[in-house]
Amino acid sequence: MDLLSFKNYIIDFDGTIFNSIGFWYESPKLYLKQKNIEAKIGLIDRIEVFDTLNTAHILNEEYNLGMTDEETLEDMIKFIVKNYVNLNLCDNALDLIKLLKENNKNVYILTASPRLYVEPAIKKNNLDKYIDGFVSCLDNNTSKSDGTAFINMLKMHNLNVNDTLVIDDSKEAIRALNKLNIKSIAVKSDFYGIDTKIKDITLLYEYMPNIYKKFKKI
Repeated sequence: MDLLSFKNYIIDFDGTIFNSIGFWYESPKLYLKQKNIEAKIGLIDRIEVFDTLNTAHILNEEYNLGMTDEETLEDMIKFIVKNYVNLNLCDNALDLIKLLKENNKNVYILTASPRLYVEPAIKKNNLDKYIDGFVSCLDNNTSKSDGTAFINMLKMHNLNVNDTLVIDDSKEAIRALNKLNIKSIAVKSDFYGIDTKIKDITLLYEYMPNIYKKFKKI
């Protein structure tokens, strides 16, 4: 498969373009740290998703933050908005996007993260002048894991599935794409990694080692 043989490219944001996976993983600890509270051992491993009411309840119950769960969640979201936008792009991610645009390709970003977080980061890093579309799964209640987000993306932008390549770092997303027979290339980051045992998996750095290096964790 020739990486540049497609017309349309749907690219994941967190962990593929934006070096944010470490931030998400450490977010409970970082949130407490800015309140001068030290997180207990094992807290991070017990929290699957940071910005949820359940996480707010756990933090209130264990650290006595003095707020209702709803107030804590609102405070957590403010913390994310303030800090997420200041993270860095993954190594050479911009170079890849520029290469695609130089070859007259259409580039779309599809993320599972809220638009509230991602859109400011896109603008701050001047990615908006390179991309042809941006969609958050939360905009239309779709999911990458079951493939509905990719199907919706194809329909929304009227993309020919045979002329579209998806680049993502999530093994659940890659599995869903394989089932849907949508061509994809996986990004393997040092922090998040990807299951290389997935059938027919192709790693991006095998194609472009000089442009897309393994990403560094925060």
